[in-house]
Amino acid sequence: MEKLADKQIKSNYRPPKLSWRKDWLIKLISLFFAVFLWYFVAGEDRVDMNVKIPVEIVNMPRDLIISNPFKNILEVTVSGPRSLIREIARSDISRSIDLSNAKPGNIIIDNKPDSISFARGITVLRIQPSHTILLIDKLIQKNLPIKAVTKGRPLKDYELKRIILTPDHINISGPQKIIDKHKNLPTKPININGLDQEVTRQIYLNIPPEVINLIGSPSITAHIIIKEKMVERKINKLTITVIGLSKGKKAVLKPRVVQIKARIPMLVNKSTLKPRQLFTARVDVSKISDSQHSAAVKITTTQPGIIVEDVIPASVNVTIK
Repeated sequence: MEKLADKQIKSNYRPPKLSWRKDWLIKLISLFFAVFLWYFVAGEDRVDMNVKIPVEIVNMPRDLIISNPFKNILEVTVSGPRSLIREIARSDISRSIDLSNAKPGNIIIDNKPDSISFARGITVLRIQPSHTILLIDKLIQKNLPIKAVTKGRPLKDYELKRIILTPDHINISGPQKIIDKHKNLPTKPININGLDQEVTRQIYLNIPPEVINLIGSPSITAHIIIKEKMVERKINKLTITVIGLSKGKKAVLKPRVVQIKARIPMLVNKSTLKPRQLFTARVDVSKISDSQHSAAVKITTTQPGIIVEDVIPASVNVTIK
């Protein structure tokens, strides 16, 4: 019976699986990779290098703006394995500044080593500048007129009448402290020296750098209107001429003379013509019947550019006989 039991025990016996062999293989592979990484990271030569890291502003409120110039590139000295240092130039690394909670005023932000996300194994030795100063201001818009500035004088007997600017206003958006300082945007001096006729020129604005940063350097079209100087003259007792009178008829005017106030171009005024030779006063009676009527006095000029400002009286009584 004992022999039979021993046989049954031997028949049910199964040797244990060698699972430790599989675990040993995995551990061996892991050890190999650990040694491999140590060789290329810990065992690699360490170098120091200066790199430039851009500063990125994020989450800026829409109604705020940075009004001061600040250094948007940080000069960072790093130390680490040569392969990791080389990867920095190909990596998209930046110094991010979150302004979601910003308010108007000065903000001083420390540039600490942990503020830049370098790869593990790289040590930050120095950051320049060590802090970033931002001046936060309200963002406003304003439509500023452009003011024409001139230099020189037109030719003798001529004068500057006006300058038409296109555009004549510029809509500017920027920090409130900068924009509120300006009531207009002056042009660079427009040279009108020696001009005797209208000209059109392209000009630029004479504005400080802080405004140039907001709107750039726009080109303005200036239409310069130069006119001959005018002289005010008064001509008394200018006799009225009757026109349109039928044959055999006679017209009686009361009064028979008028007074004229006019502006005469300087060169015409200097000519040999007498003031009375520059004007003709007429009354047209072609549509007036044989009775007393009032008729308007029409003034014509013999030279171009003369402006008649007033006629006294403007009309006369006409009697047809």
